[in-house]
Parts: sequence; structure tokens; C-alpha cells
Amino acid sequence: MQTSLSIARDRIVGILFGLFMMWLVLTSYGARPAAVEMRRTFISNLRLLAEVAREPLSQGAKRVASQRGYALRETINANFDKVRSLADAVLFEFSSSRQQDLALRDQSASGSRCCVGFPDANCLVEVPRPAPGF
Repeated sequence: MQTSLSIARDRIVGILFGLFMMWLVLTSYGARPAAVEMRRTFISNLRLLAEVAREPLSQGAKRVASQRGYALRETINANFDKVRSLADAVLFEFSSSRQQDLALRDQSASGSRCCVGFPDANCLVEVPRPAPGF
């Protein structure tokens, strides 16, 4: 009785080929480094914080302004969460700008530790909360 290893060989080659193609597609086409995406999200968050600071507090449209403030606050908090998760992903990327990316990670992680609208020692902006019932 003679055993053939061609089936096992074909499976192993197929798995390795699949892994190589996944690596090629995920790293070459359309993928951005986590540091670039983290920088873009952090800048977007700074713009949203400026928008919160410019938000008018008019008496006539208090309900609309409070709803807009809540929506902005939730978006900013979600973006800060995204920055934190991208900061964790920066550790696993190796490129020529790794030292700069790690420095950016440290800077952005220290600036994104607060929740907007909830007073905290590290909070960047506190959004006024409307009275209950609004």
C-alpha cells in the first residue's frame, strides 16, 4: 500500500496562496495605515469640537440647539473611541515612519481620554446640558 501526500500538499499550498493573496489585497489596495486614519479622525474631532464651541445658545431654538449639541457630543465621543482603537492598531504596524507614528499615538491618546459633555479633570470641552424636560 502506497500513500500519497499530494492532497495534503495541495491543501497547504492552497492555504498559503490564500494567505498571500489576502495580505496583498489588504495591504496594497485601499488600505490606509492606522496612523493616517487616526490623524484624520483626530483632526475631524477637533473640527467638531470647534463646532460645539460655536454653537449658538438662542432662547427661541433651545430644543433644536440641545438636540444638535447631543448629536455632536455623541459623534465626538464615538470619534474619540475610534482614535483610541486606531492608536492600539498603530503598535502592530511597521513602516519607515514608525517612530513618528508612535509619537503621534502618544499625543493623540493623551488628548482623547475625556468624554465631551461630561465634566472630567482631563475634559477638553464641556457642553452645557439643558434642564430636565427639554
